[in-house]
Amino acid sequence: MCLVDGENKSNQLLESCHYYSLSFYRFSFHNSLCYIENIVERGSS
Repeated sequence: MCLVDGENKSNQLLESCHYYSLSFYRFSFHNSLCYIENIVERGSS
């Protein structure tokens, strides 16, 4: 949740929210890749 008010604070908050959402998506994407790799390895063995 990104609630922003005020001029100076707004840019900092938006940047940090953007950063956190990006890192979260990157993290979940990485997790799903690992999950897929595990399934593939199990299937081939």
